[in-house]
Amino acid sequence: MRDQQDWLINRDLSWLEFNRRVLEIPSPGISATGLREHFIVLIQTEAEQARMGRPARIIAKVNSLIDAAIIEQLYLASQAGVEIDLIVRGMCGLRPESKMCRRTSA
Repeated sequence: MRDQQDWLINRDLSWLEFNRRVLEIPSPGISATGLREHFIVLIQTEAEQARMGRPARIIAKVNSLIDAAIIEQLYLASQAGVEIDLIVRGMCGLRPESKMCRRTSA
């Protein structure tokens, strides 16, 4: 019982910490490259959460997804066990049927 309570507390604290980092988005004066690196760090953080056995999920709504570095990190996060939901309005370079994507039953 105590282990379950500790797990729930750790999960909630982890969620709060993640949201704190997400809300620390760089100022509008930052370059697109800086924002790109910020997103890569967020994706890697979720992959680490999944590797530690914690719930990990990425939900993103974007106009297009064609950046090779971000796509590679999404593939790696998927392989680590992160559940990824993408809403892409335009071009998308990520292939969900790729062998690099880990499929989960919905």
